[in-house]
Amino acid sequence: ISNIAKLNDEELIIISNWLSINWDEKELANQIRKKFDLEVLIVTKWDKGAFILDSQEIFYHEWYKVEVEDTVWSWDAFFATFIEWYLNNRAFENILKRANKVASYVATKKWATPDIKRIIKEFDW
Repeated sequence: ISNIAKLNDEELIIISNWLSINWDEKELANQIRKKFDLEVLIVTKWDKGAFILDSQEIFYHEWYKVEVEDTVWSWDAFFATFIEWYLNNRAFENILKRANKVASYVATKKWATPDIKRIIKEFDW
């Protein structure tokens, strides 16, 4: 069983309808986090970025402005980066910034196949 979930903003609305919850986006996300006993809930908002909330705080970061080629795997890249950095006990602000940066970069590549060596150089890993 997981204590972390990632939803996009459309899925957040669908779940709110199932649960008959009608609040603003952040309060809605917090109610879902509580209802399903999640430690962390991540909500991606397409070209508007994403936010992470836990029981204490909410962290928001905007999507980086890029020339989008293909968004197919962007949010998978986002979540993979989130998991890696989360497991390495990074601060949520830093995780969110990095995950959005990776997702934005992947979106600039056709078929979501970026040059990994270039990513490493560009992001100063």
